[in-house]
Amino acid sequence: MVFGVLTAVVFQLTAPSNDYWGEYGAYGPCSRPCGTGVAMRTRAMYHCKACPVGSRDIREEQCAQFDRMDFQSKRYTWLPYHGASNPCELNCVPRGENFFYRHRPAVVDGTPCNVGRSDICIEGICRAVSNGEILGMDRDVVPAPPAPATNLRHRESLTYAYTYSAWSECSAPCNGGTQHRSVQCMVQDSTAPHVVDDSYCISQGLPRPASQQACNQQQCAEYSVSSYSGCSVTCGDGQQTREVFCVGAGGEHLGEQACSGLTRPPTVQACHNLPCHTHISWHVNDFGLVYQVSRTQEDMIEL
Repeated sequence: MVFGVLTAVVFQLTAPSNDYWGEYGAYGPCSRPCGTGVAMRTRAMYHCKACPVGSRDIREEQCAQFDRMDFQSKRYTWLPYHGASNPCELNCVPRGENFFYRHRPAVVDGTPCNVGRSDICIEGICRAVSNGEILGMDRDVVPAPPAPATNLRHRESLTYAYTYSAWSECSAPCNGGTQHRSVQCMVQDSTAPHVVDDSYCISQGLPRPASQQACNQQQCAEYSVSSYSGCSVTCGDGQQTREVFCVGAGGEHLGEQACSGLTRPPTVQACHNLPCHTHISWHVNDFGLVYQVSRTQEDMIEL
């Protein structure tokens, strides 16, 4: 028994108006000498233009649509990822990163399912193409395994979660700094929990916690001081005082909390004058002989 093509639902490709198919050639020999086999025939398409040299791959074009768009507080350059279980999803990997992300549930119709194969994606399903005709559900094409190869059933049965460390110290004391922490995807395996690639958490729709945040957004402040006052005594040991203010970059007065991380300058300091001279004077009044004591700065007296 000889078949022209495998029995399947057939969809015709819509050819551009300036392209057309030639006639089918003769069938080739049957693939088997007896029983059920397959005989093939071919036909040519005329005026079908090849893509210009250097043209961007169609899947690469689709990933590039997400370049420089915000993704988890970052912006990436996206490249095609060919290792996912469904070749007709639009999976892309950020340049220089080790995870991939499904941007769309289906690629544009006509996108090749796998590199170097003739099968194409139609409505998110990989279908075989034979002699210009799209066959029904592709039963011969085996999707490429993820890279590295993964037991998908085992992967789906496990639970994953993100874990993260404490925030690092802020990179600046004021005027805006950043803090960092490590974020990792962990498999919740009771026997041996361990770190896995972020793609496992992404595949379960888990939002990735931020690994960077802003900190110390307050304006930088500093202490400003006035001049010291005069000494509190004219001779001997005394003290001087001054005012201390917390001010902003423009000199405006701020609350003390703005300078909480700074060392506050002293408001008091000791002052030392020449030793005091004790002067005793005697005099007589109605009550008898009395004396008066006074302390003055010692003078240099020449004898």
